[in-house]
Amino acid sequence: RSLGFRAHAVLATLVLGPDLPPNHGTTVVEFDDEKVLVDTSLLHGSPLPLHEDRPTAIDHAAWALPARFEGGHFWFYARPFTRPSGIDCRLDVVGATREQVRERHDATRAWGPFNYELSVRTNRGDRVIGTAWGKRMENDADGTLHERPFRKDERAAWLVEEIGLSEEIVSRLPADVPTPPPPGARTKTRSGSGADPA
Repeated sequence: RSLGFRAHAVLATLVLGPDLPPNHGTTVVEFDDEKVLVDTSLLHGSPLPLHEDRPTAIDHAAWALPARFEGGHFWFYARPFTRPSGIDCRLDVVGATREQVRERHDATRAWGPFNYELSVRTNRGDRVIGTAWGKRMENDADGTLHERPFRKDERAAWLVEEIGLSEEIVSRLPADVPTPPPPGARTKTRSGSGADPA
């Protein structure tokens, strides 16, 4: 907005289970009569056009992001390292107020999927590298996922040398703690991913 763009905060839901409240924040920007998604955590390479009358997509295999309009909402399908098999995300409130964003953010203080285990994602050329659930992850340019647990004492050097974090920040990172189920969940399931709501 400070640069003159018509940007809107969005409350969205990564659909990990039924009846979840919004659990993802993103941004939609308007250009003339077109809306585009610019998600700074999914890092999809270029703005994703959103059209009610037809599906759209970012076609790059390493960070593919198809979108559709269905049931009165825009949806996109992402492959974050926390859910490499893919997950639907629904845009619930386009034009959320500062108070709505703060309320949803504050709700993640007690439990959130990134509160216990380090999650990093960055694009490098035509591939994506990062970490989730204690694993070193990479999506090749053709979309092939490679993952393996970090070897002993490897994580800190990798975060500095490959990701570019400072040694000071890396030295302050706590060890991963297994993610507990969210409040109210009856079971805990992990499929290379964090705890899902029951």
